[in-house]
Amino acid sequence: MEIINIVDEIRVEKGWSWSRLSRESSTSVNSLSNWRHGRSSPTISNIEKVLRALGYGLEVVLEQ
Repeated sequence: MEIINIVDEIRVEKGWSWSRLSRESSTSVNSLSNWRHGRSSPTISNIEKVLRALGYGLEVVLEQ
């Protein structure tokens, strides 16, 4: 599953609009829209900001 789909799922569960997610994460609405529509890809630092705003973190896990 793409990370933006995961973010969207969490956003919906919290009942947040994309605008609120933008405000809470200090990520522009345009960036979020571009990610959703495949016009650009988020940086890891932006994903971390968005996930942190939603109450989540990003973890690197060794695959076996």
